[in-house]
Amino acid sequence: MREAMTPLERFALLFMDERPDRLITAPFVTTAAAAFAGVSPGACCRDGALLARAQIAAQEALRHDAFFVFSDVAIVAEAMGSVLRFAEDRVPLLDVPVVREARDVDGLPLPGPDRGRFPVYLEAVRILHETRGDRVPVFCLVPAPFTTAAGLRGAEDFLVDTIADPPLAEALVLAAERATVPLLDAIVLAGGLPALVDPLASASVAAPKTYRALALPGTRRLVERLHRLDLDVLLHVCGEITPILEDLAATGADLLSFDRAGVAEVRDAVGDRMRLAGNVSPVTILSRRAEEVLEETRRAIREGMGAPRGFVLSTGCEVPPGSPPENLAAFYRAAAAAGGVP
Repeated sequence: MREAMTPLERFALLFMDERPDRLITAPFVTTAAAAFAGVSPGACCRDGALLARAQIAAQEALRHDAFFVFSDVAIVAEAMGSVLRFAEDRVPLLDVPVVREARDVDGLPLPGPDRGRFPVYLEAVRILHETRGDRVPVFCLVPAPFTTAAGLRGAEDFLVDTIADPPLAEALVLAAERATVPLLDAIVLAGGLPALVDPLASASVAAPKTYRALALPGTRRLVERLHRLDLDVLLHVCGEITPILEDLAATGADLLSFDRAGVAEVRDAVGDRMRLAGNVSPVTILSRRAEEVLEETRRAIREGMGAPRGFVLSTGCEVPPGSPPENLAAFYRAAAAAGGVP
């Protein structure tokens, strides 16, 4: 029997400030999806067909409401010249940043959609859109300019620059913003929904005043660009966000996915301006007892369902590979009890 609504229809209603037929459930099953397809995380990072296959296998097994095309937050920096270190059992890590001194910024390329591993993302988006896109939304997670700037310079040096050399930090963020635009445009043309992720900009890493000065302006411009294409924008920020809640609302993003903050706190602060997605801890899913996963998920649902503009049950960040099956089952059991999965 056909469900009353498809996941795509549910998200459409959410973005129209209408209530879907049930709770939308969209945990970040990204790297962890590889195990459902019997492939390695490292292979998915380099092969768009495998990346799509993993997303399909995970969604068919777990029945959540979204695909998330993603590998790592260095994908734009890599296309601009930073060197990554790859392994089969994990996502790639930054090895050699392209910007070693200020004058290197002037030589940074503006990558087209054929550079680096952009084609991997775009192939995965095309496959998912063509085979499942009439039912399930295809989100493609792209690092926001602040996080990409850290991938151009190295996170530690970049964070020092934000204090010791603000003009260099700003130049890096602006270069990252320019380089992100072609990827966003290509994702849209391939049938995907670009989403911005900014883990390096959270208050766990950068001071709130740094977010306002360096992260907010570029993120807001990218959101405005996507709005001109009549797209709704998901923004995900890992880590502590309480000190920057008003700034996150000021980005203009339509759906805020968050990590280390209480759902009720975020709901009361910005829930009248943004739809919310959150925020069962990946640490809980990976390393706690199933009963704790169940209770934390129930609490997120209880607090989130009162959000004025709508709520999506999700995780605070990526579901960790190797998470115990019983813990994943507890998350989905709580969602099912709230009418969140079939």
